Amino acid sequence: MKLEDIDPRLLKAVSFALADGIKSVRDSKGALIPFALLEDAAGKRTVHRFVAQPYEVSVEKAVSFLRDNTDAAILVIAYDGFVTMDGARTDAIMVRGYVNGATKTVAEVAPISGGDG
Repeated sequence: MKLEDIDPRLLKAVSFALADGIKSVRDSKGALIPFALLEDAAGKRTVHRFVAQPYEVSVEKAVSFLRDNTDAAILVIAYDGFVTMDGARTDAIMVRGYVNGATKTVAEVAPISGGDG
């Protein structure tokens, strides 16, 4: 998929979620609370955060929330994860966005330096 083929509303929502996730991690100096971002057809955004133990349950709740919100035009999820860079596991913020009804997604990963992963 080419960048110009991606709905600009989706790119903005994913970029917003990534920036919010990075700010949250920096401000709290801890794990990102998983969140779902919904945007309606008029462009109004709402953010919903999910806290549960273990952490994976929070992510599952956010995923379920997105699946249940079929009226939203744009759906985004953000959560803590890990990526492998240069053979080493690194903390990262994972963001995935969807246009409702589309079959393709946009994903961004932001490695977080100084993590203990």
